[in-house]
Amino acid sequence: MRRDRTGSGGVALAVLLLLGLVSAGCASAREERQEADLRTALQRANGELQARVAALEAEIEEGRKAKAVAAGVRPDADPPTSQHIGPLGVSPPPIKARVLAADSGEGIYLISAGERDHLKVADELTVLRGDKFVAVVVVYRVFEDRASVEVKMVNGKPFLKGEIEAGDKVVDIL
Repeated sequence: MRRDRTGSGGVALAVLLLLGLVSAGCASAREERQEADLRTALQRANGELQARVAALEAEIEEGRKAKAVAAGVRPDADPPTSQHIGPLGVSPPPIKARVLAADSGEGIYLISAGERDHLKVADELTVLRGDKFVAVVVVYRVFEDRASVEVKMVNGKPFLKGEIEAGDKVVDIL
């Protein structure tokens, strides 16, 4: 009797292929389960991070309110509209200074306000004589209690109506 090797061999081959597909399917199912677990872990971590960010934002807001209260300002007040904003978000007192020295030939003027008055380089100030406009000046060097200023130029021309003199008033209102 002759045995049909192809028939039983074909079945064996089919069984091996089927086992390969099943194990590949198991590996695929295992990978899908791992992906799902990883996705869940990432979503959990994202939720924790979002909660931490919200807590930090609330902490920052509480700190801002505490600083405002310490500075004597209502924490829910509208922000100041002055051009000078202090470190606590509170407007410092207005600048009221005088021209101490004037050199119109060089265009350099020394005023009696400085860092202590919250002046910064590039701040713009108005020079008045009595209540009359004289010029707009720009701070170009700041010292503790003094600053050097020069007349603001607009389209290449000085923004000035008259000569700046020692004793003229300097204010931060433009």
